[in-house]
Amino acid sequence: MKRKFKISILLRVGFPIIMISFFLINCSQEITPPLNENVNESAPTPIITSINPEDGLAGITEFTITGENFSTVLEENVVYFGSTPAMILSATQTLLEVIPPNVVQDSIAVYMNTTAALFSDSVIVNLKSAAIEVYSFADFEQPYAITADKVGNIYLSFVSDNTGQGIKKLTPQGELLDFAPKGGETFYSGLQYGPEGKLYGARGGARAIFVIEENTAPATYAVFENGTSMIDLDFDKNHNIWVAGKGGKIYRVPSNRTGTSDWKSFEFEPGVSAIKIYNDHLYLAATTDVSTDIYRMQIISEDSLGVAEIYFQFSTNFDPLIVANTLTFSADGQLFIGTNDLDPIKFVNQDGSFGTWYEGVLSPDIISFTWGMGNELFITRASYSGGGIETTQTILTVNMEKGGAPQYGRE
Repeated sequence: MKRKFKISILLRVGFPIIMISFFLINCSQEITPPLNENVNESAPTPIITSINPEDGLAGITEFTITGENFSTVLEENVVYFGSTPAMILSATQTLLEVIPPNVVQDSIAVYMNTTAALFSDSVIVNLKSAAIEVYSFADFEQPYAITADKVGNIYLSFVSDNTGQGIKKLTPQGELLDFAPKGGETFYSGLQYGPEGKLYGARGGARAIFVIEENTAPATYAVFENGTSMIDLDFDKNHNIWVAGKGGKIYRVPSNRTGTSDWKSFEFEPGVSAIKIYNDHLYLAATTDVSTDIYRMQIISEDSLGVAEIYFQFSTNFDPLIVANTLTFSADGQLFIGTNDLDPIKFVNQDGSFGTWYEGVLSPDIISFTWGMGNELFITRASYSGGGIETTQTILTVNMEKGGAPQYGRE
């Protein structure tokens, strides 16, 4: 499947509009869409012989329609998925490439016309949602940092009625279970699944990281220098923990500690909001008084980092008011940045090109990422109200049509 990026608002405007759309779709087989204004009685009726793929993501997947009597003039072709027009990308007499509308429905009829007096016969495809809520949280319940194991369990920092409730485990079957009771934290800003099934967490305001075992209250794992505050953390391939936040330091801590001070610190002045390790490099979303950028530093050894370089000028290429909350990589090296923007996932390719992922399909704002074992990216979406958008804080699974980079610690 190919992917595209277009503006659409269906999934942003809430349940009532989705229900209206569903009603219209179900009635669509009885609705005759308007023909092009300039009907040519002699124009041959178009014929659809096939459509590929037969299943796709609403508003995202590029479909190829093969047939006869299409128009080579792009604007003369009209393609409907149910009663809603598609976006035509290219056209020849025998082939159309189109993006479906952002309408989720199984067995939706696709048919088209040019300037002919009659529509083609229809073919049937299935349009699926790219983003699905994995658990129905109440309005007073908020998940924060998330991480996942290799069998599909999601671990989440959980708040109810503004009070921390510890760590919950959300199973692939949709059961929300207790994993570990609350410690001193309200919620974690960073959470990672580590060796031996232990979780490791960072929370803004604390100059420490914590280890969390099942049915056990969190314990302090490492305490750092005064004036520092840890925001996020990640594992490298040797299971060292790298953690950063505010206070001008990056720390490396072994996950098999033998002493109370066997960590290593590295100077790094910008304030860090997110950290990720990919291909033996440390990536950080970090902010100075001037801008937010994505920095990269090579992990030379446990005790040595390369010089920090700006990998991507985030504030220069996107609105300077957008906040980079979380980072992750796909297996092919594409960087994804979760933000508070209306279109919340940004991407950066290895060649430096960049853009908005699934534009118009997701809603703001994203505060945590973790990959599943397939093509699913789990995200924590914060509650949002404004501009006609009303959402609650929840966890979504997003079909990225590609897998994630290795998550060290959960091998």
